[in-house]
Amino acid sequence: MMSIVHDLNQPYQLSSGWYERFLCRHSELKTVKSQVLSKARNSVDVDTVVDFYHELVHSMSLVGFEPSRVYNMDETSFSPNKVSRKVVVHRNSAKVYVEEASASAHVTIVACVCADGTKVPPLFVLPGSRVTTEVCDNLSIPGEAVTTSEKGWTSSYLCRKWLSMLNSAIPASTPRPILLVLDGCSSHYSNYIFEAAMSMGFLLQFLPANSTHVFQQLDVAVFRPFKQAIRREIADDSWGDISTNISKHKAIAIACRVWMTPEETSISNGFVRTGLYPTDDLLC
Repeated sequence: MMSIVHDLNQPYQLSSGWYERFLCRHSELKTVKSQVLSKARNSVDVDTVVDFYHELVHSMSLVGFEPSRVYNMDETSFSPNKVSRKVVVHRNSAKVYVEEASASAHVTIVACVCADGTKVPPLFVLPGSRVTTEVCDNLSIPGEAVTTSEKGWTSSYLCRKWLSMLNSAIPASTPRPILLVLDGCSSHYSNYIFEAAMSMGFLLQFLPANSTHVFQQLDVAVFRPFKQAIRREIADDSWGDISTNISKHKAIAIACRVWMTPEETSISNGFVRTGLYPTDDLLC
């Protein structure tokens, strides 16, 4: 379309009618809403993608191209912000407001999924120095865990501890090595992490910088519906609870319930959408 405009010798503005007829003539085109992308993320080029897939195919060959031996890990935060919902009010009401819920503290969720569609029990990281029994009582997923850090963020120390947690969650019958795909966050790599990964039979495959919106399975297929479900849970709870402050133990209880909802097919499809698995087409 832009080439048609550029070929004109004088300034010309396309009419809406021309635009509609153009789309009718080209049924392979459609109108979509563009997503805002930072300049850094928009800088991912073809060479970067090709180099990454060359590394990925090699790593896949080391795990026999088996989906049960391919995992993706990432962190996200508990997002309690409410989504506006329709309510019934008097017809003369001009505007209706709802108070926004807020978490009492930052909560980091370390998540991991497998290419065969299974989920790994999550790790919750809370700010502070101790975990209360009330928080532990709200852990409802077998194998999950909760820990603390100064501000509720992950660290290289917690990453090593999480690797041990992942190692315990993977069935003993699954052959080693295991391929773990993750981003290049500074807390994800250190000599200690590499040593721990090697000792437990993990191969670490890091994603290219600023490319998680393309390759990170959890970002593309899991976290968005996960956070939407969290907001729905909070909205449903708000009708019976006038408090808009979400405690740590309540945040974990909600996150546990929601984490169990993603289906195996949606997780597997996320690996397909990002090109992480299968890689058969890349071998041609």
